[in-house]
Amino acid sequence: WEILMHGRMYPINRMPHSYHLECMEKAGFEIQQVIPSYGDTKAEKKKISDSIVDYFKNSDLDIQSAIAVARKPA
Repeated sequence: WEILMHGRMYPINRMPHSYHLECMEKAGFEIQQVIPSYGDTKAEKKKISDSIVDYFKNSDLDIQSAIAVARKPA
């Protein structure tokens, strides 16, 4: 784990905000509310790994974290 975590205390989720919302919707959830938290700086696409950069929308680049409330219809 030391090698994989590179000294971090917790793993970093590297997929963007929009990707997670799309996955929730594809799984059948209805997004009820999203509360994003914005950082002081915007991420740079050129610094994002080539393997995932295509998943990022411009609106994802300044979201630091978010809380999403979703519900699965009965």
